[in-house]
Amino acid sequence: MPADQRERRMDRHLSSEGDAMNERRERLLGTGCVVEAPGTRMTAEGSGLAERLLSEREVKDLTSLSRVVRWRLVKQGKFPAPVAISPGRVATPLSAVQRWISERIAEAGGHGAE
Repeated sequence: MPADQRERRMDRHLSSEGDAMNERRERLLGTGCVVEAPGTRMTAEGSGLAERLLSEREVKDLTSLSRVVRWRLVKQGKFPAPVAISPGRVATPLSAVQRWISERIAEAGGHGAE
C-alpha cells in the first residue's frame, strides 16, 4: 500500500477515535453536567439531579487525564479520590471532578491554555 494511502487511512482512524471521545464528552455534558463556577457546588436540590458517580472512562473523557496521571495526582492530594462502590469497582463523584475542573480554570485566570 502506498504511503499516502496509509496516511489517509490513519487520519480517518484517528479522526473517528477523536469523534467518539467527543461524542462521549458531549453525552456527559448534555445530561445537565456543567462545570460550576469556583466556590459553588451543585446540589441535588439546586439542579434536580442526584449526585452522579463517574466511571474511569467518564473521568478520562471529562479531564483528558489518563488513569495513571489521575492516580499520581490523587496520591499527591491534587485530584479527587474515587470511592469504592463495590468490590473491585470505584467511581468518582461528578461534583468533585467539576470542582477540580473549576479550580484549574480559576488558576489559569479563567482562560484555557494559550
